Amino acid sequence: MKSVVKHGYIRAGWGGNGHAQAHIRYIAHRPGACERGFFSDTRDVVSRRDVYRSLDEQGPTGVSIHKIMLSPGSNSCDFQEFTREVMKTLASKTGLDLVWYAVVHRNTQHWHLHVVVMGKDKNRRAVRVDKTSYPTMRECGDRYLWRSRLADNAKERVEKVASVSPQRQMTGFYRAFPNRHENKEYTMAHRSRTRKFAPTKCWEEQRLGHRTNLKPKRKAALFVRRFSS
Repeated sequence: MKSVVKHGYIRAGWGGNGHAQAHIRYIAHRPGACERGFFSDTRDVVSRRDVYRSLDEQGPTGVSIHKIMLSPGSNSCDFQEFTREVMKTLASKTGLDLVWYAVVHRNTQHWHLHVVVMGKDKNRRAVRVDKTSYPTMRECGDRYLWRSRLADNAKERVEKVASVSPQRQMTGFYRAFPNRHENKEYTMAHRSRTRKFAPTKCWEEQRLGHRTNLKPKRKAALFVRRFSS
């Protein structure tokens, strides 16, 4: 699945900060349990009071907060790394030093994040997020997911090889014949096809390879033609 990005904003002014606080309280609330914790670009744990304090510093004009919803499309990825990479890309595109806080929601089938971006960056410059930023954020999220899948596949391959005994790792023969000692039949790849045959009993049949199912006369003719010269 591909990552999903949604955006909205709340203006400052009359009642603006109240709406922004209500949104922060909503995304941090967890029914029947303790509230969810925020994180930022540099901190793994941020309290709701710290988010409110940053909101009070925005001023009475302009945009109070930007509301961004991110869904990586996978519940197994690292949500903090995913969010930090996407927001770093957004900051690079806008040329601003963004102030943002995010929280993970795991109460649905597809886990997602709610990111609160303050209306002014660390240098008190106004933050603008428009539709041209959405494709950049989605592409960044898709790249991260692609890299994380490659890393997971590589880890699985390493664990699979590590589970094999060192003797079989040294020979390398176990890849073609994984159960040659346990089963009477085993599989060998010949060119682009896979054929099953019983273990050979003489060296002539080993030379002939996959042609062990030939009739005796035909097999003898091939043997003479191949090895008589």
